[in-house]
Amino acid sequence: MQKALPRAKKRKRIVAMSEETGIAVRSDGQQGLFAKRDIAEGAVLLAYDGRVLDHFTRLSIQIDDNRHIEGTDESNSFLNHSCDANAYVDWNALCLRANRNISRGEEITCNYFTTDYELHETFLCTCGSPECKSEIKGFWYLTAEEQREVEPRLPPFLQRKLHLPKIIL
Repeated sequence: MQKALPRAKKRKRIVAMSEETGIAVRSDGQQGLFAKRDIAEGAVLLAYDGRVLDHFTRLSIQIDDNRHIEGTDESNSFLNHSCDANAYVDWNALCLRANRNISRGEEITCNYFTTDYELHETFLCTCGSPECKSEIKGFWYLTAEEQREVEPRLPPFLQRKLHLPKIIL
């Protein structure tokens, strides 16, 4: 009788994408996350369930001081920023939800100012929103007024920093 070979371990999905979303190419040639069909407000679009890291990466989201959830190329690397995003991170459930109804074919975006104190890489925003902040660096770089505007979507660790004075070294 032959011994059964050990089963290969299934790789845990770091970030699970909803069946309502897919990756497509934007008009500017970059890839993005798009709605495959109409999506209702509040629907879960991504579930963040990756390894917790003590440092940020280009694909992570920050959940606390020195705590970041790892992401993958297959999912949140295609989640682009918009200053007027149609999705937000639900910090209680650690998932991305639709902020409003999203139409089939519409790009799904998230406001990076609500996820990271300081981004791994800064970039120029091209969202086209009248509220566009132009340069995206992270929550710390917003004015006090801008920080208060995004307060309802902030994780607890950023809410704790909301009213602290900025100390520039």
